[in-house]
Amino acid sequence: MAKVITNAAFKQFRGRIGNMIFRHFRGQVVISAAPDYSKRKRTAKQKASSGRFAKAVAYFDQVKADPVKYAAAVRRAKRLGLTPRGLIIKESMANGPG
Repeated sequence: MAKVITNAAFKQFRGRIGNMIFRHFRGQVVISAAPDYSKRKRTAKQKASSGRFAKAVAYFDQVKADPVKYAAAVRRAKRLGLTPRGLIIKESMANGPG
């Protein structure tokens, strides 16, 4: 893991370039190799969770297409300090769509 001496160019720098990941860690910019997940086997629980998340995102798309439901979600999300997408996905993951 390499550390970068932060200057104006790197202070807000983060993300991926090629096989390098730039991230902020304990007040410093750190460069590391991108992880290789190509050979990782996902468990049944992980696959189920991914499926639930995909259904939650699909439900958000349905809500966003309905102006009345979306406006209500925007008001609720604003009260809770969340984004409408985050709120709907969070609720859907906890309780199921709808």
